[in-house]
Amino acid sequence: MKSNYHNDYIKMRYDFNKIRLSIGLVLGLSLTVLLACKKEGNATYPVKNPSEVKPPAETGMITFDNYANGIYSAANAKTDFYQTNISSWKDDRAEIVDKALRVKLMPGDVNQGFYPQFDIVDGTSYEVTFDIKFAKGFDWSLGGKLGVGFGIGDVIAGGNPTNGNGGSARIMWNQTSTGKIIFKPYLYYTDMPDKYGTNVVNSAFYPQSGSLKDDTWYTIKMRVKSNTGFNANGSVQVKVNGEQILSSNTINWGDNSNGKTKGLIKTLMFQTFRGGQGPDWESKGVSYILYDNIKVTKDPTEVF
Repeated sequence: MKSNYHNDYIKMRYDFNKIRLSIGLVLGLSLTVLLACKKEGNATYPVKNPSEVKPPAETGMITFDNYANGIYSAANAKTDFYQTNISSWKDDRAEIVDKALRVKLMPGDVNQGFYPQFDIVDGTSYEVTFDIKFAKGFDWSLGGKLGVGFGIGDVIAGGNPTNGNGGSARIMWNQTSTGKIIFKPYLYYTDMPDKYGTNVVNSAFYPQSGSLKDDTWYTIKMRVKSNTGFNANGSVQVKVNGEQILSSNTINWGDNSNGKTKGLIKTLMFQTFRGGQGPDWESKGVSYILYDNIKVTKDPTEVF
């Protein structure tokens, strides 16, 4: 018959082993979680299963601060934007200059240039903010598309018809008939009044007085929300430098009725090109647009 002392010793060993096993399990689980995450910009996101088609849209704040001057490649963009595939990225058009991303516009280009698109998780509400600067001496011509926007459904743009199959929400710069240079929303949606993109209301532009300037940073913020069913109750809001220039909640982005998803936000559009028709839209020399502090948010909850 074993002594009580011996029995107590056995019990103590047993309890100690249980504790050690529990600690090991906790440490192992923590290590697994750490290994299953990847740091993106200033935020950490779970590593996607390779079998999943669309990566998450949350990118944290992409600042480009950790890059030296030089080419910013598609591989760099895949890391920062957390993508497995990027269409239409051109390494020879994108470079880091003084901790910002500089995109090159070539002479003569119209409806050509730099227009990558990224898959994002299908959603009903997204927001993007980014800083933008036209390089010193920028040739404005008549305008073009720029920055980060959203593709809805089949991503309708380029004068293609919007018959409930989707739309897009982007920003453009434009020189008016009076020579004023402005930012304005450039949208495609069901039953829009024009064949080409519209800004919903003619007064939706920035600045209201004066013109945009080169070598000056601006902050653009845009939020898009899907419509329900096939109703004109979707929305778009746009701010420039904190000034709201558009707020509309009467948009039919696409058909979401009966299991359809043509009004869901599915694509991130990062585009920089001169857009329009004819020589007045062209440039005679190389020009640059710079970007910084890009942030994409799914299902934003803060007041716009």
